[in-house]
This record gives sequence, C-alpha cells and structure tokens, in this order.
Amino acid sequence: MFETEAVDFPEENLGHLATDLVRLTRDKLESAEVTVIVASGPKGADLLERTIAETTRGPILALYDSAQYAVARDMDSFRLPSSSLAAWKADAAMLLLLYRKHRRRIVFVSLAAAQAEPEQFWSKVISHFKIADDTVPVAALPSCTQARKAWHTVLAHQAVSADAEAQALDFELEAAALPLELKSFDSDSAFAEISEMITGREGAESERQNQLARFEASLPTEATEIAAVKQRLVLLGAERDLLLQQLSDMEDAFLDQLPAAGADSDILVKNGVEGIDQAASILPDTAARQRHTRGERALLLDQLSEMEAVLVDQQRTISEQRDSIAKVRDEAKAAGRLVTLLQARLVDEEMQRASAKTKPSMDQSAALGFLDVPAHIGETIHALLNNSAWNKLPAMLRRRWQMRVLKASGLVDPAWYLEHHKDVAEANVDPLKHYMEHGAKEGRASNPSFAEKHARMLTETGLFDPVWYLRYYKDVAEVKMDPVRHYIEHGAKEGRAPNAGYL
Repeated sequence: MFETEAVDFPEENLGHLATDLVRLTRDKLESAEVTVIVASGPKGADLLERTIAETTRGPILALYDSAQYAVARDMDSFRLPSSSLAAWKADAAMLLLLYRKHRRRIVFVSLAAAQAEPEQFWSKVISHFKIADDTVPVAALPSCTQARKAWHTVLAHQAVSADAEAQALDFELEAAALPLELKSFDSDSAFAEISEMITGREGAESERQNQLARFEASLPTEATEIAAVKQRLVLLGAERDLLLQQLSDMEDAFLDQLPAAGADSDILVKNGVEGIDQAASILPDTAARQRHTRGERALLLDQLSEMEAVLVDQQRTISEQRDSIAKVRDEAKAAGRLVTLLQARLVDEEMQRASAKTKPSMDQSAALGFLDVPAHIGETIHALLNNSAWNKLPAMLRRRWQMRVLKASGLVDPAWYLEHHKDVAEANVDPLKHYMEHGAKEGRASNPSFAEKHARMLTETGLFDPVWYLRYYKDVAEVKMDPVRHYIEHGAKEGRAPNAGYL
C-alpha cells in the first residue's frame, strides 16, 4: 500500500447533491486509498486538477454531471438552458482533457446514475477497486433521487438533443466512466403527462366556475327568504301586542262595571256573573293564541338563525372557490406557456430536419420532401391540437383553448394566410380557425417564413435554375409568374425538373 496526501473537500462543492452517498463512498474507499471528489458545477474541473496535483499517487474517483442532469438542475434555479449548456460544455471539455493526461488515475462516475441506482453504483465500485469489505447493508445506501419538475426535464432533454457538441461530450464522458445502467428518458410520455395535467386542471377550473355561478345565483333567493321571515316576525309581534291590548281593555271594562251596579244586587250579581263568564270564555282563547304566537315566533327565530349560519358558510365557500379558481387559472396559464414553447421547439426541429435535406446533390424527390416541410409541421400541429386529451373538455372550452394555443404560438400570420390562400379569403373564414381545422392537415404554409426559406434554399444551393425553367416550361413564362414561386407551389408537386440535370 502507499500513502496519500490530504486534500481539502469543502462542503460547498457538494451543494444539494448526494452528500450522504459521497461521504459513505469516501469512508468505504479510505482503506483502498482512493480519493473521492464531486467534479460537478463550475469548480469541478478546477477541483479535479488540484486533486491531481496534491495527491501524487493513488486513483481518483470523480463524480460528474451529465448534460441533461446539469441543465435540469440549473433550471430549478431559473437559469436558461442555453446558458447552462454552454457552461457545462466548457467544464466537460476540461474534464476530458485532464482524463486524457491522467487516464490511469481518474475513474469517472455519472452523479445522476449514482443517485438513481446507489446499489448498482456501489457494486461497480467494489468490483473496480477490488474492495475486500463489501458488507455495506442495503439500508445504509441513501436514496438520493431528486424529483424535478416534469417540464424542466423535458426542456433539458430537448436542449441536449439539439446540441451535437453536447451530445458528443456527454458520450465521451460516459465512455470513460464506470458503466451504470440508467433508465432512458421518454420525452413523449412526459409531454403526454403534461398535456393530461393541463386538461385536468382546466376541467377543475371549469367545474369550480360552475359551482361559483350556482352559489352566486342562489344568494338573491336566500336573501329574499330571510327578508320574508323578518317581515313575518314583525307582523307576528304586532299581532301579539294587539291581542294583549284587547285583553287589557276587557279587564278594564269588567272592573268599570262593578261600581255601576248600584244598590240592585240582583242586577249587580247578574251583570257580574255575565261579565265573569264572558271574560272566562275569552281568556282561554286569548292565552292559547298567545302561546301559539310565542311558539311560532321562537320557531321563526330558529329558522332565521339557521339560514344566517348557512349564508355565512356559503359565503366562506364562495371565497374559497374563488381562490381555488384563481390558483388553477394561474397554473393553467403557466402550463399553456410551456405547451407553446414545446410546440415552437417542435417546429424548429422539423425545419432543421427539412433544411438538412436541401443539399446540392439531392434528387427531385428529396427536393419535394423539403417542400413538404409545411405539411410535416402541419400534421404535427394538427395532431397536437386534436389530441384525444382535449376531448375531456366541453366543446366550447376546448375550442377556445385550442385557438388560444395556436394564436400564442405565432405560427399563423392571418393577413399573409388570406393573401396566399384565395379560397380561404373568398369563403370569408377566420384564418386561425381554417388552419386549425383544415390548413395544418392539408400542409398549407401558415406564414411568410416558410415560402421565403424555401425560395432562399432553392437558389442558394443551385438546385433551381430560374432561366432554364422559364425557357423549358413555356406555360410558366406565358403566365408571367415568378419561376421559384411556381416551382414551390406547383412545379415540384407536378414532377417538373428544377434544372436541366434532372431531365
């Protein structure tokens, strides 16, 4: 065995990464005198270079960031994918340069793969460095898989896939690292999951709006009922007061009759008995009516209290529903912007693939394939706008969101679309609606950039000879139509040759 020099590994170099996994690895490899570092981020290459200089002997296990992992992680900190990817390429190039100089000492391991598959990582490390103590329990291996936002992972995957240099560097780092199997990322499934999430949130927003409308519609009726109950209470109170006053008047009248009887005891007795009988006959009815009035009043007061409590609960529910609707609306807008960004990226990729076909050596079928780029993009947009996930929404709400997504993408120039598609203008149809329902599927160009790029590519590559085209096809010369435009709109589809070499 041999001695190793101490190297300082500040915790700031680990950041939010798999700290427990790295520390466990350092402890287990200490007996084998293997130096473990995290060579990720902007200081990763510098740390590796300093470790090589300070540790004169012994292997170095360097955990690095893959391109997709680095971009997705930086997006959590609101860093643009392009900026993050440029920084990663510079760091990766430096790491590979150091590896080429010291390939006998440096062993790379993907940090993302180590976090996702810690058991597989430890098995490879034990096998590579021939560690005798391989008794690490499964429970001691930390699970460091970090959940990231789905659209961050999608955009990171798209950004790396579009950068050939980044893919080459990532492949070279992977070839120099310990082989760890990591599940591949399915961008189509992720995009479908995002679309399903948007559909679900829009449906929830629609349902909450309907509930809010029903609550608001019921408020005037309940307020009217409460007002009617209060009015009834007022009337009952007035009726009770009237009955009490009548009873009091009858008692006063009875008492007034006693002195008026005079000396005639018979009349006095007779009148007294009649008055008493009359009062006695009235008093039970009055008392019963009074008890009934009090009971009815108590019942109405209880009903009023219950209605007021229900009204307070409904007002609280309406407030909560409004807050929920506002939250769902904000989330739907954010997801809508994400869908628009993904659609724009899809259009750019389709146009790049189409541009790659326009080489001077391509045959006429390849030229026609290039001119079909609007059809390919149109079919993609048509499939996106008519995805089965939209069918879960009501027809009116679904059409409104489809039009909003198409308009926000900027794919259709309404004025240009009507000018170059006369049949749409003559039918007096909204250009956005026509493109969404028919134009995209028919492969119609939706903005001037399609036609301009086609014409420029035809002339710059030398594929098209305008002078020869007019001389050979007399019918085009007779209608005095621009030969490039005629070939793009009609000639290629009719099988006409772009120059004499295709005859």
